[in-house]
Amino acid sequence: MKGLNFYLTLIYVPTLQEQHLREMEKTLTGYWARNQWYVKECPLLLNEWKQNAKNLHWDKYQNEFIKTEMKFYTAQTLMLGQLSLYSVFQNNGRSIHRFAEFINNHLLHIKSIIEIPKPDLETMWRNYLQSLDIKTSYKKKSWKRIKNNENRDTYYTQPTGIMSFISKFYDFILNFYDERDEFEKDIWDPKKLGILFNSVKPQDKMNFAKVPFQFKDLMKEYVKLRLNQQSNSYSTTLIHLMLMVIFLEFINISHPEWRDLRELSRKDIEQYLQYLHEKQMGGTVKNHNFKGPSSKRHIAKCINTLKTFIETIQKYDWTESPILSARKLILLEDTPKVSHKVKDDIDHIPDHIWEQVIRNIDQYPKQFIPIILVMEASGFRSCDVISLKLDCLSETDNGWWLVGDQQKVKYKDHKVPISEEIAHIITAHKKLVEETLTKKENVHSLLFPVFKGPRKGLPVSKKRISENLNILARKCEILNANGELYWFKNHAFRHRYGVTLINNGMDITIVQQLMAHTSPEMTAVYAKLLSETKRREWEKARRKGAFPSIRLSQEGVAVQADLDEQAIENGIELEWIRHNFDSIRLDHGFCIKSPKAPCDFLKQMIEPPCIKNNCKSFHVDQTFAAYYEEQINKMEHDIEIYKKTNRTRSIEFTQIKLERYNGILDGLLKNTGIYGLVKSTREYTGTEREMRPRDGESQP
Repeated sequence: MKGLNFYLTLIYVPTLQEQHLREMEKTLTGYWARNQWYVKECPLLLNEWKQNAKNLHWDKYQNEFIKTEMKFYTAQTLMLGQLSLYSVFQNNGRSIHRFAEFINNHLLHIKSIIEIPKPDLETMWRNYLQSLDIKTSYKKKSWKRIKNNENRDTYYTQPTGIMSFISKFYDFILNFYDERDEFEKDIWDPKKLGILFNSVKPQDKMNFAKVPFQFKDLMKEYVKLRLNQQSNSYSTTLIHLMLMVIFLEFINISHPEWRDLRELSRKDIEQYLQYLHEKQMGGTVKNHNFKGPSSKRHIAKCINTLKTFIETIQKYDWTESPILSARKLILLEDTPKVSHKVKDDIDHIPDHIWEQVIRNIDQYPKQFIPIILVMEASGFRSCDVISLKLDCLSETDNGWWLVGDQQKVKYKDHKVPISEEIAHIITAHKKLVEETLTKKENVHSLLFPVFKGPRKGLPVSKKRISENLNILARKCEILNANGELYWFKNHAFRHRYGVTLINNGMDITIVQQLMAHTSPEMTAVYAKLLSETKRREWEKARRKGAFPSIRLSQEGVAVQADLDEQAIENGIELEWIRHNFDSIRLDHGFCIKSPKAPCDFLKQMIEPPCIKNNCKSFHVDQTFAAYYEEQINKMEHDIEIYKKTNRTRSIEFTQIKLERYNGILDGLLKNTGIYGLVKSTREYTGTEREMRPRDGESQP
C-alpha cells in the first residue's frame, strides 16, 4: 500500500480550475483561438460592417489565464446572441483592452479572476479608472409620480458601461467554475433551483451573504423548505429571507455566542421590537428603500415573518427551534395595526385616455404595440400577456379565443374571447417572431420574446411597457380629466377590461369567469366607481343614444323622445333617473314616472298596460330589441295556430298587439338618436305653461 500511495503522489492530477481552463480552450478554436479578432472576418458577421474597423487585440494580455477567461466570456456571449457584434467590438472593445492594462499592472500573478473577491476587484478597478480620469458612475434621470401625484424628475447613480462590463464578466466566470449544487451556494439562482417561479418578472437571487454564519445553514434549510411548498411563491420567500436577516443580525448582536435559537425568550422579542422601532429602514425591504424610522407596516411584516419562521421550525421539530412556543414568544399586541386604505375608485384606463393612446400609437415602440393591444383586449395581467406562447390562439365556430396561464391564481389554459382584429395582430406578430428567432433562440416558444441583447429569447420586461407609455404620455401630453399628465400602470389595463364589462351590463359571474377571479368579491370591486365617474360615463352614453330612445305617441306610434323634457314633465330630476336607472328597468322597457306619482295603469291586467295605453313615462332603447323580436315571433306563431282553429277574436286581439310591437321594433332598428313627442303636443304643467312656445314660435 505504501508503494501504491507513493506512486499516486507522483501522478499529476489537474485542479478543477485547470480542468475548466482546458474546457474553455477546447471551445476557442478557429477564429476564436486567434490573438487578433478582426470584425470583418468574424464568422457571425451577416451583413457588411458599416462602422469603422474595430478589432480586438488579445496579445495585450500578458496573463494567459485571464486572457483565456475573457476570450471565452466574449465568444460565448456572441455565439449565444446575448451581445451583438456592435456591442462587443464597438462598445466593449475599449473596456477589454483597458482591463488588460489593469491586469498587467496589478494582477499579473493570479490564475483566475475569481481569486479576488468581487467587491475587492471592483474597488481596485474603480480606483484604477479614476486615476486615469475615467468616469465610473453617472446620474441617470428618471421621472415618477410621487405622493402628491406630481410627475417630477429624479436622479439615481448608475455604474458606467466599463464598470458593469467587468461585473458581468466576473459573474459569468464564477458561475462557470462553481459546479456545486445550487442549494449549497450562498447565492441561489432561481433558474437553477428546479422550482416554479414567475420567469417573466426579473427575480433577484437568494443571497445568504448577510446571514450570520452560525445561522446560515438553518436559513438555507428553512428557505429550501418554503420553496418546495407550492403555497409559497419565490418572491414572497425572498422577502421572508430579507426580513429574517434583520432578526438574525439582532440576535448576533445580542447573543453572539448562540449557535441556535433554543434559548429565545419573551424578553428577546421585546428587545427586538424596540430594535425595530429604532432601526433605520434603509432599503432592507424593496418596498421601503428609503432611510427613516421603521413604519408600522414594516414592523408588522418583520413580526409576522418571525412568527411564521418559529411556528414552521417548531412544527418540524428542528433542533435549532426555540423551547418556548411561538404563541408564548410573540403576542397578538406585538403586531402594529395597519390601516388599509380602501380606494373609492378603480384605477382603470378611461376611454378618453385610451383614445389618446390610439391616436399617438405610432410614437410608441413598435415591439410593445401588440402587447398593450392584447392587454387591453383580454384583461390578462401583464405578466400573463408577456408569457403567452406562440400557440396561444384558438379558433372555434364561435370565433377567436386567447389561451394562456394565469400565474397568480395558478390557473392553466385560461380562455377569453377576442376580436378578429386582435387575432390578426397576434398572428402577424407570431410570424415575425418565427422569422426573427430560431426555435433554439426562442427556447420557451414565447409570443413576446426579446429579439436581441443579453435577454434574447427571454420575456420582455413589464417595466419597459409602462415606462414607455409614460414617456408617450409626456411626449404627446396625454392628460386626465383634470388636465394633469396621466400616469400609466400595467395593471390598469386589466381594471379597464373589468370596468368595461361591468359598465356594459355583463353579469358579474361571467366577468368573474373571464377574469379568472377566485371569488365574486374580487370582481365586485369593478362595480364600485365614484359618482363623478358614473355621471360622466352616463352622460357620454346618453349623448351616443345608449339610454331610452323610443317612446309611444298618443296614437301608439314609436316616436322620438327627449328625456330632459320628460323628466320636467313628470316632475322629477335627471339626477334621480341617473342613480335609479336599474330599478326603473322593466322586462319590456323603462318607466321614468316619479315615485311620488301613482301609476294610472298599475291595476290593469292587459299585458303590458304601459304599451296598451301609450304611457308617456314609458321608454324603450335598443337593448330591448331582442325582447321584442322574441315576442313578435311568438305572436306570429300564435296567429298561425288561431287561423287553423278558426279563433277569429283571438287573431284580432293578437294582431293589434303585433302591430304595436312591430312599430316599436321598427323604431328601434331604424333610429339611433333620441326619439319622442315634441313638447307642443304634450300637456304643460305649472310654470311651463307660461314658457311654452306660441303658434309660429320654434319648439324648445
